Amino acid sequence: MRPWKLLLYYLLLLGIMVSWTNIVAAPPLPVRVAFLVAVLYPGLNDVRGLFVAVLTCFWSIASLGYAYSYMPTMPHIYVLAMSVGLWLFWDRHKEITSRLLGGENSLVFFFLIYIWLNDAYSESTHGYTAFTLLTMTMIVPFVPVINKRTVTYFSLCFMTITTVLSTYLFLTRDVFYFGSTGFTPELDRIGWSDQNYLGLGVGMGASVAFTCLMHAKIYPWYFIVYSLAAFSISIPVMLMMGSRGALLCLIVSILVQLLFSRAKKIWKVLLILAGMGFLYYLYTNEYFDLLARRAEAEDGTGSNRLLIWAKKYYTFIDNATLGDLVFGVGKDKGISLTTINGINNVGFHNDFLAFLVSYGIIGLTFFVALLLRPLRKLKWDSPYRTAVIANSVFLILGSMTIEPFFIGVYPLYAFLFYTLLLTKVKSET
Repeated sequence: MRPWKLLLYYLLLLGIMVSWTNIVAAPPLPVRVAFLVAVLYPGLNDVRGLFVAVLTCFWSIASLGYAYSYMPTMPHIYVLAMSVGLWLFWDRHKEITSRLLGGENSLVFFFLIYIWLNDAYSESTHGYTAFTLLTMTMIVPFVPVINKRTVTYFSLCFMTITTVLSTYLFLTRDVFYFGSTGFTPELDRIGWSDQNYLGLGVGMGASVAFTCLMHAKIYPWYFIVYSLAAFSISIPVMLMMGSRGALLCLIVSILVQLLFSRAKKIWKVLLILAGMGFLYYLYTNEYFDLLARRAEAEDGTGSNRLLIWAKKYYTFIDNATLGDLVFGVGKDKGISLTTINGINNVGFHNDFLAFLVSYGIIGLTFFVALLLRPLRKLKWDSPYRTAVIANSVFLILGSMTIEPFFIGVYPLYAFLFYTLLLTKVKSET
């Protein structure tokens, strides 16, 4: 299928997916499975990552969106779907598949097996972390050829996630909002679920869009226009969500790219001036008001994060056996470990602490090794060196304030996977 036909095909599917706005009931399961097949089928024969990029785009929008969707969101379905696709791919590319599944990729397998065995003794866990890891492991062979087109696929993927979610938030801001801030209704944080995870979902695409702007010379003008649009719509939305952690991730990611990118200084200066002008516009239109109010209401605990971290850590350390320190206490017990302000089953708000308590020193070691893998694989002369560093910083900072990897949020795993792919691209052209 020619590129323009493929683009029209996926735009049609995207239009169909966002047309379902029911927040109570999902389309019939057979229809959803048929939609999944329609989304994934064109990418089965593309060895440059189309399958993974399209899966990431549609699954992320469906899982982070406000309504039910034609696209299934349960990881179990994708594991089954990719088992079939993997068998077809294996039959055609046995040598490539064997190479990609071997070597250091075995780290992911061991991590997966360890988490799965650990959670086997848990009473209520759904195993989303294990299923997400399994899914990402299985789709590795679908990207045997990694080049500029692979980067383009994923850039469009994450920018589309950002654009669609941001549009959702603008259109539904009067319907979906969190009234937990204690401010006036017009200053409530918008969103239909936890704004921290939504913020990271939107922020990833914004970071990718900025990367594309920094590499503007290698892309056609319409791609740069789309990058600028995705970045521009994401900033006011992230301000309206009021997620300080997500904003911090994006700001530091941008600063890394501005400081270390090989782009011409004049282009960096122009981007900085344009950004300052855009931020001034947002400031004069009260987009910063919620953020300012949240800063004024800060009590020094980081929205109780410092209390949560201290209680979780010391409760675990003070009561842990040697086995608990090495292997952890399991996901369910880790979550129910403490009570904060009379609330039970409080999350960790920190991936590193979550993996330590739930999976012990072994689990924390596996997680850190997985998170730092792109940096360990990065070569100094890589054309995407700065992007890899910026993406890694984004993920590390995000993991310090919430626990997206611990609870198996697919878009974050996909962003890590994409960052690892960037280390393998040898040329921008």
